[in-house]
Amino acid sequence: MVASVLRLLSVLVVLAIGADAHGQGREPEDDPMAPQSFVDGEGVSEDVARTDSTEPDVFETTALREAPQARLSWPEEWGSFGLWDYGLLGGAMAVTVGTQLVGPLNVGDPRAGTGWQTTSRFDDVVRRNLRRDDLEERSRVRDASDLVLSLAVSFPFLFDGLVSAFWYHESPEVGRELTLLAIEVQFVTAAIQSTANMLASRVRPYVRDCGGELAEDNGDCTGSVRFRSYFSGHTSQAFAGAVTSCVFHAKFPLYGGGSKDVLPCIGLLAGASAVGVFRMMGDMHYVTDVLSGALVGTAVGLALPLLRMRNLERGRHVSIVPNGLGLAVVGSLR
Repeated sequence: MVASVLRLLSVLVVLAIGADAHGQGREPEDDPMAPQSFVDGEGVSEDVARTDSTEPDVFETTALREAPQARLSWPEEWGSFGLWDYGLLGGAMAVTVGTQLVGPLNVGDPRAGTGWQTTSRFDDVVRRNLRRDDLEERSRVRDASDLVLSLAVSFPFLFDGLVSAFWYHESPEVGRELTLLAIEVQFVTAAIQSTANMLASRVRPYVRDCGGELAEDNGDCTGSVRFRSYFSGHTSQAFAGAVTSCVFHAKFPLYGGGSKDVLPCIGLLAGASAVGVFRMMGDMHYVTDVLSGALVGTAVGLALPLLRMRNLERGRHVSIVPNGLGLAVVGSLR
């Protein structure tokens, strides 16, 4: 980014010099060294003028060749973040908060069979091979998953929307749309995940150690958090952020296009995958929890941005019409 800024400043300097030199070339009467016509006192002779008009302006040619790309623009046919989107965002926020307050529905003593406790052979084999034996090590990988999650979630709206589109490319509309889309993706993903947590009430794998390696009065062994295994919220949010950023970079040359926009996508997907692995290493989730979270996050991260970035010119129609009982709202989404 710093190198790009320096290149931009260099181009601006060249443009300024070129414009100044070009301006001087257009006012020969102010230049004492400019050639004077000896025919009828009408300025430069036709031969000199013809020669000057065909000579390339070095500064102008350099400036045009090195001029920065035009600012990003949001196609009108894509529409803008409007009533439908704010409604979806508000609904997702309400569902997320509500389900978190309600918590898992089937809670109690896991030793008495409360909650979803069945696992597949696949779950058990992966847990046996990935779970860290040392409690401190499990705690460290959990912290690592939190750190990578923060980067994956914030990248689409902070770095893609605000820093790159809004500030660097000086495109407020693109920055606004990308930022709101990224936030919408995260809340919709969170709403789906928290609803699944509430309904499934799956017991986390570490609960097997409660009363042994973990004290029975440990908060993780007594609170409702132990019934929030399915599906992995960390993994779903991380993949939602990573895939959203991939869509943004596929649609806009935020970092200049080509490999510069491919590498962030690859890095974020790798980071999201690492989050899922860390959650299993920390004994917070089974592999089926992680895979389900990855699928949901990927689906939402693809669907919402791509639905927005399509031709909506003929796709949306909402109107209020009279009917026998009063007024009716009629709309279509195609």
